[in-house]
Amino acid sequence: MGATTFVSKRHAPTAQEAFDGLVADALAALGDEGYTGSIAEKSSFRTIECPRHLNVRSAINCMLDDDGHWVSDKWGPAGHIIEDGTHIFFGWASE
Repeated sequence: MGATTFVSKRHAPTAQEAFDGLVADALAALGDEGYTGSIAEKSSFRTIECPRHLNVRSAINCMLDDDGHWVSDKWGPAGHIIEDGTHIFFGWASE
């Protein structure tokens, strides 16, 4: 099986509520059989501070393109950054 990247965003009071809602939405839309290539494949996340010299989109792209970064583990946690009150989750997921 392969892997693909995903980026999912949601406004919510907490990161956990945003994550849980995005996972539930993905499971409802894509099913619970696994290998969806979406946030539905993730069971946890880790919050990352965006480097000051990069905007959020650039920082996410750099991490997704870095094969050695922990977000490249399709079985590992999703990355999480907060931008202007929006929770952004990203990573690689099995498909």
